[in-house]
Amino acid sequence: MKRFVWPALRWLAPTLVAVWLCSPAHAVNGSNIAEKRHTVDMNTRDLVDKLEKTDPELKAKIDQSVGFGAFTNGGMGILLPGGFGTGMVKTTGTDKKTYMRMFNTPSGWGTGIKTYSVVFVFKTQDGLESFLARGYTLSQYAVDAAKGTGKAAAEVLPGVWMYQLDAKGNVAPELTGKGVKFYLDQELN
Repeated sequence: MKRFVWPALRWLAPTLVAVWLCSPAHAVNGSNIAEKRHTVDMNTRDLVDKLEKTDPELKAKIDQSVGFGAFTNGGMGILLPGGFGTGMVKTTGTDKKTYMRMFNTPSGWGTGIKTYSVVFVFKTQDGLESFLARGYTLSQYAVDAAKGTGKAAAEVLPGVWMYQLDAKGNVAPELTGKGVKFYLDQELN
């Protein structure tokens, strides 16, 4: 029996990965760079607008920050775990936008479709520059730091706060998403 299972897995796993990488959740809508940037811009604006309506305190923090980032994950996880998302970091007081991607690597197979959004608030210039230069991977430490606060918020790097939002744009009651990686989008920058 083992003789027949392993050969099947040799072609099945790469095929599933290829299908997953070509899925719409991995791609940004648009036929050219300008349209793709516009899509990310609109998604970011919609997310921040929802947030400003539901949490005035967080709106004030964004207004007083050196920058903010907003990301939405497509959350594909039916056959393969994880998913891709897009977002943008905007430097306050300038027109500078840095387009980024996020990749989620959860631990289970077939975990279902999970769409969520995160907002980063950069309190310090060093925090903003560090995030843009190196990206960020959400650690178990950050998830644990947010427990017991009643909100999905944590200082994930010095001077960098992360807020996880539910589907309605409210700050979620708990921070999840350990293993989510944020990195520069080479195509859109």
